[in-house]
Amino acid sequence: ADYWFSMLYSLIHMSGDYPMTEYPVKVRIMHVLCLFVAWAFVSLPAALLVAAFGDAFELRRQMEFRKRQQALSSISRLLRRIVLRRRFR
Repeated sequence: ADYWFSMLYSLIHMSGDYPMTEYPVKVRIMHVLCLFVAWAFVSLPAALLVAAFGDAFELRRQMEFRKRQQALSSISRLLRRIVLRRRFR
């Protein structure tokens, strides 16, 4: 009976509706354990998603940087040719 009683209050607390009652000690312990388990079930997948997106965006940022550097080097080579042609005319 204590398990179902504590689960009732755990669900109430997880939904954000906090009643003003005094809990028995067993219920408090079960409530804390269930909240930690619930936080783990929410935070672990969220952390995995954030890490995966971070890796993907870092790879994309590196690819864009390489493209930008290649474009910049070809533009600078073109400008050098133009400058050298004008100097030696």
